[in-house]
Amino acid sequence: MNDHLRLFYIYVFIVAPVFLLNGSGFAAFAAADCPAPECVYLPLLSKPLPVRVFETERHNSREDTLRVTGEVIATSDRPVYEVALEVRVYDYSGHLLGSSPGITALTATLPGQLNPFDVTTNVDDDGWIGSYEVVITHWSMESEQVYRQVAAVITGMEYIYSGTWVYAEARNDEIEPLADVYAVVWSLDQNDYSPVVDQLIAACLAPGETVAFTRFLYGAYGNIKVSAQGVLSPCTP
Repeated sequence: MNDHLRLFYIYVFIVAPVFLLNGSGFAAFAAADCPAPECVYLPLLSKPLPVRVFETERHNSREDTLRVTGEVIATSDRPVYEVALEVRVYDYSGHLLGSSPGITALTATLPGQLNPFDVTTNVDDDGWIGSYEVVITHWSMESEQVYRQVAAVITGMEYIYSGTWVYAEARNDEIEPLADVYAVVWSLDQNDYSPVVDQLIAACLAPGETVAFTRFLYGAYGNIKVSAQGVLSPCTP
C-alpha cells in the first residue's frame, strides 16, 4: 500500500466517526482555517447532572453581605436527595472573592417540584462584586426513605406593611399514609428576617387528608410559591 492510499484510509478512519456523532445529535468542532485531518476533534461528552439550578436572585443581607436565594430542579424523572450547593462570588476581573455553602430547604428534589435554597455569603456587598454563580457540589441518588410529593396550594394571602401572610393547604393524594410531611413557602424576594426554610405541617397525613398551614414572609409581596413532600411510611394520623 503506497503512502497516499495509507493517508486516505487514516483520514476516513478519523473523520467518519465525527460525521456519525454529528448525526446523532452530538457536536464536533473543527477549526475553519485548519482543514487538515489532524485538526478535526472528536466531541467532549459529559453526563449531565441529575439536578440543576433553576433560578436565582441577588440580595443585600442584614450584615451587608451578598445573599442569594434560588431554586433547583431535577433534570430527569428520578428524585435527587440531599442536594448541596455553593455560591461563588467574583470581582469585576473574575477573581474569586469568596464562597459559601448551602443546602436545599427540602430533603428530596422530586421530579417537577422546585426546591428552594437560601445562602448568605461572607462577601461584603459593597460594589466590588462583579458576578456570582451557584454550583451544585453534592447530591445523592439513593435514600433509605421513599419521598412523595404532596399536593400543596396557596389558598389566600394577606399583605401588610412588612410582608405577606400566606395561607396554604396540603393534601395526600397517595393511597398510603405519609409521615413527616414538610412544606416550604417562599419567594425569591423575601428578606433574611424570614429565611427560606421548611416547616413540619403533619406528623402523619392519611390518604385524601388535607392539612392547612400558614407562613409569614418578610419583604415579599409577590411571586410566592409552595412545595410539600412526605415519607411513604406506615403511621397513625
